[in-house]
Amino acid sequence: MSLHSLEKKFLDAFPVDRRNNWPIVVAVSGGPDSVALFHLVRRTQPPTCGPVVLAHVNHQLRGPESEEDAQFCEELARQAGVAFRLFVRPIRPEATSGLGLEAAARHLRYQALKEAAEDVGARYVLTGHTANDQVETILYRVFRGAGLRGLCGIPRSRAFGPGVLLRPLLGIYREELIQYLREHNWNYRSDRTNESTDFARNCIRHVILPEAVRGVHPAAMQGVLRVGLNAQDAWAFLEAVVNEALTCSLVSQSPIEVVLRRDAIRYRHPFLVRQMILELWRQQQWPLRKLTRDHLLELTDLIREGTAPSCRHFPGGIEARLTGDRIVLCRLIGCRPLEPPVDHTGSD
Repeated sequence: MSLHSLEKKFLDAFPVDRRNNWPIVVAVSGGPDSVALFHLVRRTQPPTCGPVVLAHVNHQLRGPESEEDAQFCEELARQAGVAFRLFVRPIRPEATSGLGLEAAARHLRYQALKEAAEDVGARYVLTGHTANDQVETILYRVFRGAGLRGLCGIPRSRAFGPGVLLRPLLGIYREELIQYLREHNWNYRSDRTNESTDFARNCIRHVILPEAVRGVHPAAMQGVLRVGLNAQDAWAFLEAVVNEALTCSLVSQSPIEVVLRRDAIRYRHPFLVRQMILELWRQQQWPLRKLTRDHLLELTDLIREGTAPSCRHFPGGIEARLTGDRIVLCRLIGCRPLEPPVDHTGSD
């Protein structure tokens, strides 16, 4: 069987020698991106490799259309002769915990996909995020005031339960996938909510990006992707510098307290100090959502200048205090945040 040019491109992103005999879970919503992903996997999967499992998550957000999506995916799996896993994960307003509908759905979806991977012993879970999704994500984060880490966009892969979450279509545009489906007369589902510009991402997709391509630069999308690649390179370098600086500064670290040598930090560049603070927050799994740039500047000044008062409080019940030549960061058990709620708009 001769390979389509897109299939060859897909093999560059997800080579056969990486697949071995592990099962592969492919997340399929029924839309063109994930359906094309499923066909690309199926068409490039040698018989010697592990089985493919099609997983679909039904959030029951669109009534009968959601049920039709699930039926479509089940039939797609049946025709291809692969296993089908259906997860019904309705989204209840009381369970969103302030995440918002899209974020809550994403959280539930990844939970279900992780469960599928664990059940079948999959090494890889594949999702259909495309180059278009990457562009939209980077622009969305720019408008939200994201820092360098946010500009890196969607990672191509990350640890996921016992295996890896992989996004092999990040170098392929949605238009290429739709053309691929048309050439083979393969059907897919359309979600009408994706057309509504009431959602921020849809506004970027249907209003901002077309205008940018038409009125700013015809290669605007490729330009945004280059920004993301440059940010990834810069972040990889910065991450190494931050980790080295933390290693030199760390006195002790426990789940609720971190002690640092102030003399090893105070003369470093303020930008690096802020990044060290953010990395510590991530390591400690302290709440980042309400930690604003102003908070970071305040804590950086405390560390570098020793400004009074020598004890400060930050969102999530985090206390920072100077003790001699040490800076102590700790989470006060049972203490409510002393700062008013502030939306996290990103930082350096």
